[in-house]
Amino acid sequence: MSGGRASGNWGLAMTHGNGFKLIISWFAIVALMLLPACHKSHEGSASDCKGQAWEASTSAPAATEPVTIAHSTQPQVVPNSPNVGDVKPVEPKKVDTIPAVANVESSPARKAIRIKAGAAATWKDKDGNEWLADAGFTDGAMVDLGKVKIEGTANPDLYSSEHSNMEKFSWPVANGKYAVTLHFVESPDDVKKAGDRVFSIDVLGEKIKGLDILKEAGGFNKALVKTVHITVTGGKIEISFKAEQKEPQINGIEILPE
Repeated sequence: MSGGRASGNWGLAMTHGNGFKLIISWFAIVALMLLPACHKSHEGSASDCKGQAWEASTSAPAATEPVTIAHSTQPQVVPNSPNVGDVKPVEPKKVDTIPAVANVESSPARKAIRIKAGAAATWKDKDGNEWLADAGFTDGAMVDLGKVKIEGTANPDLYSSEHSNMEKFSWPVANGKYAVTLHFVESPDDVKKAGDRVFSIDVLGEKIKGLDILKEAGGFNKALVKTVHITVTGGKIEISFKAEQKEPQINGIEILPE
């Protein structure tokens, strides 16, 4: 009995031992089957499939897979593009202040102006200066005196015409200082003696009072020249004439910048 029980026990032990081995073998097979699934589901993550040394060597990304680049402050170089270091930023240009537009109604430029009183056309003196035809007068009449021998001047033809019985002369000019020169002559056709023609002139406040051409020139057909200096601030020159004895008259006006 003891021998049979012993042999029976031994058989049970063997059975139990073989069963244990089969169970261990079965778990080993299941583990080996699950390892590829772990590799595929977790893309070779070392944290999810620990202890698999062989998997670490096969988990590197393929050459065709994109590689994640960490954020950097350095410029990214694009293949087949110029060197980033050679690209210079465009510097904004400073826009100058637009200049102010000139006033189209501004006063004329400062220049010499010469008027031959009583003349119907322009005229040039011996120095080549051009004198404009009669203009700028208010009222009065243009008078052609013809060829007359005039003393005391290099330009006797200036006195071959006159404007008489006028009240005012006006001409636009740029503001500034000017010398205004007035030309006169007295002929025996109008007066017989000194005092027969007397008048006063006002050039922007500069006055010539009691002008007697015959008396001051010293005779008939002798040139008399009067010059006043003025400062223009209103953009024009105005000359007023006031008769005291007989009507005023004048042969020429020059306006010269100073």
